[in-house]
Amino acid sequence: MNGARAQLAPVLAAGGPSLSRLLERTEARLAAIAESQGEALARHASETLSAGGKRLRPLLVFLCADGDDSGLVAAAASVELLHMATLVHDDVLDRATLRRGRPTVFAQGGRPAATAAGDLLFSRAFAELVTSGSEEGVRVLSGASSSLARGELMQRADAWSEDVTPERYVERCLLKTASLFDASCRL
Repeated sequence: MNGARAQLAPVLAAGGPSLSRLLERTEARLAAIAESQGEALARHASETLSAGGKRLRPLLVFLCADGDDSGLVAAAASVELLHMATLVHDDVLDRATLRRGRPTVFAQGGRPAATAAGDLLFSRAFAELVTSGSEEGVRVLSGASSSLARGELMQRADAWSEDVTPERYVERCLLKTASLFDASCRL
């Protein structure tokens, strides 16, 4: 278990074996999705996936579930794929060379490869969620995706500005971060 995941050990222990199993199934599903897209994209998607992370969004999907686990793994994988897509796209926009101490897709493959990898992860998020059969779930994830885009544009507009109010900063955080946490809970 990586350092970020080790921090969640108490949550996983409290959630019992079913929570850990759902998370393991989600990890396996994410790996299968990443590996299924041709060699170049698979490599970049797999590297993004293996960079780690706490998987907070999938955990929220499971913790907020009503007990019926049909579609939960698809929902958890979709929200994590969307999150991963935003990270890859952020690295392109920021020209970032490292994320979580590892070279980014942007650093390894350049802008075209990173843009394609982010687009792949984005499209696979929705393709995965469709398998759950939940039209409402697709609407929820689509709404979060739109919020993420609006928040990114707002962040770009605010860059280096001394006139950003605390309220505007909080609004940006709601759009770029909270919207995906909210979607995770609703999924």
